[in-house]
Amino acid sequence: MNRPQTSSDDWQPCEPGTLQRLADRQRRGRRIAATKRIAVPVAAVALLFVVGLSFTRRDQPAHQPHGGLSCAEFARHIHAYAENQVDATLAGQMHQHALDCPRCQQKLDALRDAAATRFPAAAPGLPLPLGPITDGGRDLLALTESR
Repeated sequence: MNRPQTSSDDWQPCEPGTLQRLADRQRRGRRIAATKRIAVPVAAVALLFVVGLSFTRRDQPAHQPHGGLSCAEFARHIHAYAENQVDATLAGQMHQHALDCPRCQQKLDALRDAAATRFPAAAPGLPLPLGPITDGGRDLLALTESR
């Protein structure tokens, strides 16, 4: 079972840098193997995440802004709404939007308050005429149209 040891006369000295290259190659191989062990599960999790997001977005209905109107649409019709000059469907949408959106409700209240101070004799509940735009009205208009 045991063989006699052979002489090591056939061994030659290594060229300078041979052992360093061998060690570098082994380190590089270990780094690549470690990267593969980490990268494959991370890529699989990322792929599952992206696929999961795509399915959840399909199931959700398209986002409807408050009352079916965006804030920009509300601002576009705010003067006509304050003067009760919009059709019933739009009035319902604007009413719902104002209930759901505090910023637009504040703009509508500011517009109505400004009109009430300009026309204090108007009966409550009746539309208030906004009249021609003055310098103060331009500030109010800018307030309602911002955002």
